[in-house]
Amino acid sequence: MAAGVITQWEIYQDQYNAGLAEKLAENLDGFNAASQNAIRLSTQDSRGAYFEEAFFDLNTSLIERRDPTSLSANADSHITQDSIISPKITNGIGPIGQTINSLKKTGLSEQEYSFVFGQMVGDAIAQDYLKSAISALVAAIGTQSTLVSGTEASPSSLSHADLITAMAKLGDQADNITCWVMHSAVYYGLVKQGITDNVWDVGGMSVKSATTATMGRPVIVTDNVYTNTTGGVTDPLYHVLGLVPNAMHIRESEERTMVSETVTGLDNLLIRFQGEHAYNMTMRGFTYDYASGGAYPSAAAVATGTNWDFQMSSVKSGPGVMMQTGLAAPA
Repeated sequence: MAAGVITQWEIYQDQYNAGLAEKLAENLDGFNAASQNAIRLSTQDSRGAYFEEAFFDLNTSLIERRDPTSLSANADSHITQDSIISPKITNGIGPIGQTINSLKKTGLSEQEYSFVFGQMVGDAIAQDYLKSAISALVAAIGTQSTLVSGTEASPSSLSHADLITAMAKLGDQADNITCWVMHSAVYYGLVKQGITDNVWDVGGMSVKSATTATMGRPVIVTDNVYTNTTGGVTDPLYHVLGLVPNAMHIRESEERTMVSETVTGLDNLLIRFQGEHAYNMTMRGFTYDYASGGAYPSAAAVATGTNWDFQMSSVKSGPGVMMQTGLAAPA
């Protein structure tokens, strides 16, 4: 090699995107099916700082009794038109610095490494989707007292009866609950035996098949920080969610970007990767309050209940229910 010529090492976009797309699609398709679409993950381009959808909500009964002999005036019923605002979450990937020497020692070509790196990013994105979804659901449902069971001050261990109590919060719509979300400690304390199989794994989260112990509904088992907190209580407080279809829809809304550069002037040549991506969060029955939480919200803003406003006339039209429970240790 001629003196002064630097060996370039770069991310090959085609291979990187192929690895990312393969892993992301694998995670999304499998998770959507396993969770029965309670938390939906998809891709959909959306410009601007947020995504807005209009909806109609009937405040009174659409059908009423009519007296065929009467000529009395009849007051108009009305339909409320409003909108659901879905915030856009903007994330960065890296920057990640790695010496070219260390990459060469892996034995992978630039194209192969680009594909593997894309798969790693795909897993990380899927995990972030779920973390954001769970944090927002716990925060928003927590603002509706009629959807929450259990006490924060002295949480008791979760029982099968507690699941029924939570389902009853939705009255005649209780059967709409299609899956549970809970911490692994709570799940294994409830089931007390490893009788289920993992049907999908997303970034460290596993979905367990339905059992009698869970009222015939699958369970998303995750040790996500938002399912467990010790805020102001002696014993750990766990949040268990019972979700209906389309409780949360996460959709990738901007084209993913990844660039690389070679850095010189150091003892070893360095390659730096950096990328960007964005997604919108749509929660059933709730709109995001930009006046309170701000545009392009942080993780903390998404996980703040006062930043989510309930828009429907009935809590039965919301994303589901929540239980505040303690730890039930396996026997």
